[in-house]
Amino acid sequence: MTFGRSSRRSMGFAYGLLTAAFAWAALAGARPAWAGDVGVRVVGEAQQPLADVLVYLTGPGLTAAAPAEPFVMDQANLTFVPRVLPVPVGSSIRFVNGDPEMHNVNSGAVASPFNFGLVHKGDAHSVRFDEAGVVPLLCDVHPHMRAWVVVLTTPHHAVTGTEGRVKIADVAAGAYTLVVWREGKK
Repeated sequence: MTFGRSSRRSMGFAYGLLTAAFAWAALAGARPAWAGDVGVRVVGEAQQPLADVLVYLTGPGLTAAAPAEPFVMDQANLTFVPRVLPVPVGSSIRFVNGDPEMHNVNSGAVASPFNFGLVHKGDAHSVRFDEAGVVPLLCDVHPHMRAWVVVLTTPHHAVTGTEGRVKIADVAAGAYTLVVWREGKK
């Protein structure tokens, strides 16, 4: 997909049960004309906005450096916060238990398996993620608690809010593939 000049054109992108309506158009065969922001709205089959959907761009030469400071994934009100956390390859995440209840944060992902055992309120553990991919998170004490870490090689990503919208800022002119990821969808 090549991003170029377009005033208000839009196109649809089907992904499983998802449809993303672009704020920018992808102009077939157009040469990259300028850089800017990419806006996307993700909705379900009934056109309802979908939250916690990861939208990212891939393409030649895109790389993301891991920050020096770790990302934070909290457990609050028996929920992982945030539910979907995109991070660059090589990043660390600090898992903090903000709940008065004990939790057991773990992942059986082949690339990043870990299990902290029972963690008390205020305790924290860190994990470094060195391979791209999806890492499901679970709490064995509270089986309804689920979250996802998505380890990426691209700096261009965002997670939808309650309105199903994201803005990926400062995208250089070029050809990219737009990827939409949602839990349980391939």
